[in-house]
Amino acid sequence: MNSDKSKLDYVQYRRDKAHSTIDEIKILFKNDLYTNAVNRIYYAGFYIVSSLLLLDDFSTSKHIQLIGYFNKKYVKRIDFQ
Repeated sequence: MNSDKSKLDYVQYRRDKAHSTIDEIKILFKNDLYTNAVNRIYYAGFYIVSSLLLLDDFSTSKHIQLIGYFNKKYVKRIDFQ
């Protein structure tokens, strides 16, 4: 039970990190710092997706692994053939 609480605390931490990053993005856009804003948009997505995947007991610091797991688990593959 204690580990579930700590996991949920970490999920909340990541969600909060994503939301604070979105606040940074707004400031960057207002100051015409678009390249920096795009970078922060990427990280806001990384933080929120990592919080979701923690609920699946998946954790990694590697962005490519996070993206791969997210795509495999949550993105429906469309076959255009």
